[in-house]
Amino acid sequence: MAEEEVVVEEAPAVVQVDTGDDWKQALPEDIRDDANFSKYTSMESFAKGHLNAVSMLGKEVELKLPDNDDERNDFYNKLGRPEEPAGYEFKAQEGVPEELATYVEGRIEDFRQAAHKMGLSSSQASALHDWYMEGNKESSMAIGETVAATRKEGWDSLQKEWGEGYDRHMTAAKNALAEFGDEGLVTYLEETGLGDHPGLIKAFANAGLAIKGDTVLEDGDSGDTPAALDGQIKEIMARNEYWDADSPERPALVRKVSDLMKRMHPNQHPQA
Repeated sequence: MAEEEVVVEEAPAVVQVDTGDDWKQALPEDIRDDANFSKYTSMESFAKGHLNAVSMLGKEVELKLPDNDDERNDFYNKLGRPEEPAGYEFKAQEGVPEELATYVEGRIEDFRQAAHKMGLSSSQASALHDWYMEGNKESSMAIGETVAATRKEGWDSLQKEWGEGYDRHMTAAKNALAEFGDEGLVTYLEETGLGDHPGLIKAFANAGLAIKGDTVLEDGDSGDTPAALDGQIKEIMARNEYWDADSPERPALVRKVSDLMKRMHPNQHPQA
């Protein structure tokens, strides 16, 4: 029996690749010069970098505010903060009451300093400023409306109390203020609005009437107020002659009461 011939196949030659500084030569020519590979010095460093990148996929990015002041300032500036507080620009608000605009203008530099210290970007600081001014404008207007309503209520109460003697009392109040108050007091009353306070006006009116030598009642009424007119009516109606149909004085007393009633209630008895 013939001996079988054994054929031994040679193993393919293993291509040795230099993985030193020229490790990128093993990459296809169209990508080996890509800038993403320039930071890797070997196949091993590239593999480690790739694994690290893969491990970061799906993880939430963690932002940490730097602890160092210089680094923190650089961080804020990159987010859009001006280099200096003066870099913030705010648009003027329309319809802002003059006193509020003056107050805010005096504090605008403090606002810039605070916004810069907190690291606000230009857009954030501008939005915050707009919100702040809008809220203050609405509050100021609401306060103004309340003050105006309160002032009108006070004036109405004085007109009702003084009736046809309103002008005389107001003149007396102004005379008393001129007599006892100086320019500083007048300015203060105007700026604070206290000059429109009904109680204060009544006090000056009583003082003014006393200066003229008029009789001032303890409650502040004078002869032409509704309360005083009502007192005169009651006094007349308390007389027997008023109720005695045969009394020659009755017609005059009735006319007097009618005149006093018209003076006390002018709206109910309009002039012809």
